[in-house]
Amino acid sequence: MSAFYWFASREEMLDFIASHSLYMNPPRSDLNLNAVEEALNVLVGRVRDRHLDDTAALPALNELLRHASQFTWLGTFRSLCYGETEAARQIPNEFWRQDNSPAEVGRDELEDFRQFLYDYAVR
Repeated sequence: MSAFYWFASREEMLDFIASHSLYMNPPRSDLNLNAVEEALNVLVGRVRDRHLDDTAALPALNELLRHASQFTWLGTFRSLCYGETEAARQIPNEFWRQDNSPAEVGRDELEDFRQFLYDYAVR
């Protein structure tokens, strides 16, 4: 199931990932959950300490959680509006319903884009 999770700060996002990402979807029953959780805390710590940026952390996070949860994008609303990564460009492309979209969401489109995101996982 796709969904956006929005947080007031980067710290809140990282706390959520560390605390809940292993259990957002039922993990495989044969996983060593303690070992995965320990590795997850190390990975989140590296992101928190800026040893890994969001782009580098995403595949590592998905590999670690491959039998539990998966993430398609990590970042800020700003990075989504400006399409700062490939994953961040995919969502605005869906908003415009075309692959050859503008480089960023314009100020005059922000409210429509916010509404699109609000309804994104409901479709």
